[in-house]
Amino acid sequence: MTRFTERAAATVVGNGMEPGVEMGPTANERRLPVLTALVEDAVAQGAELLTGGARLGERGYFFQPTVLADVPPEARIMQEEPFGPIAVLNPVADLDAAIAAANAVPYGLAGYGMTNRADYIDRMIDEVEVGNLSINTLEASLPETPFGGIKASGHGREGGAEGLDSYLTVKNVWHSRSIA
Repeated sequence: MTRFTERAAATVVGNGMEPGVEMGPTANERRLPVLTALVEDAVAQGAELLTGGARLGERGYFFQPTVLADVPPEARIMQEEPFGPIAVLNPVADLDAAIAAANAVPYGLAGYGMTNRADYIDRMIDEVEVGNLSINTLEASLPETPFGGIKASGHGREGGAEGLDSYLTVKNVWHSRSIA
């Protein structure tokens, strides 16, 4: 937890065209008050704010990389997609508890798992309900791979050959020779 928090706090946020910048802005201005409210709600419910938690600067849509620990399941951040740089670090007793917690939400865009056990990898692949699962990496997708969620995180995919499906109308035509 300490190393994760230190790395999050050291993340260079800013214009992605500038050298050394590691993280850019949120998608739009509307995300900033939502992210702030999610952090405030988590802390009010007993979570520990380890770093971040606020808008970064007065210009642009930048939000501090934020780490929360010991967030109760009732907190909004545990039931809503933040679409911003907030990480929740909650300890779990075992893989069963981790999978149950991951699947307890109505969303399933992406999930991340870290392990050195092949049997855990197999279980995460089979049981974690997300459209994109990253194991031992934070890479969620590449342009040539499909990206999209399940449950309330949307339908369909973008990227990869599968991303073209939403733009196509498939028609089956059966033609037989004339019966005349």
